[in-house]
Amino acid sequence: MKKPGFYDPGFFVSKSFRDQVQKLWGSKNLAESQNRKVLMKKQKKTLRLYNIFRNTKRESRELKDGT
Repeated sequence: MKKPGFYDPGFFVSKSFRDQVQKLWGSKNLAESQNRKVLMKKQKKTLRLYNIFRNTKRESRELKDGT
């Protein structure tokens, strides 16, 4: 039986915590989270542009109606 030491992460932290850390720092998951960040940025940008476009359309319509 090996002595528990710093090389054995299970000795210090619970399994769920270790899984969370692996989720955060696993290479695949890190790439995924980076992609998610980029996607969220792009979505926000497109949403903002779409809202501006929609608002300008509405404003021009209101100007035509004279309301």
